[in-house]
Amino acid sequence: MTPLSDDSPLWDPGHASAGDPARFDGHDVTVDDATSVTEILEAVAPGAPALVLIDHLAAHPGHRISADAITTAFPHTFTNRHSLAGSTSRINALCADRGFRPLFYWWKGSKAEPSTYAMKPSVAAVVRSARRA
Repeated sequence: MTPLSDDSPLWDPGHASAGDPARFDGHDVTVDDATSVTEILEAVAPGAPALVLIDHLAAHPGHRISADAITTAFPHTFTNRHSLAGSTSRINALCADRGFRPLFYWWKGSKAEPSTYAMKPSVAAVVRSARRA
């Protein structure tokens, strides 16, 4: 599948099914937010599942990756779809506290189909830079 560009209309429904629209009202991080992104990522324990997800999505900017593909790639980190979804609450809250959207988007799957996750290319560049800092 072709990666989504930053201006793809497919990003719009990314958080629509998140259940708490107020938590997702912020803006996507930009290079101007790099210091804050570094602080957010450093506030999460090294090797934490959320960082595994963030790093994986940042390494594949614009690609929608299924929860099943992520849990298969990191079986010692994520035991199932629910452990993947649950791992993101702290980092999402840290982003919301600073007025940012979560660093990734997700599209809710059905019972038969897994949710998918993706990171905008511009956000991925900020995250990769922050992780090298």
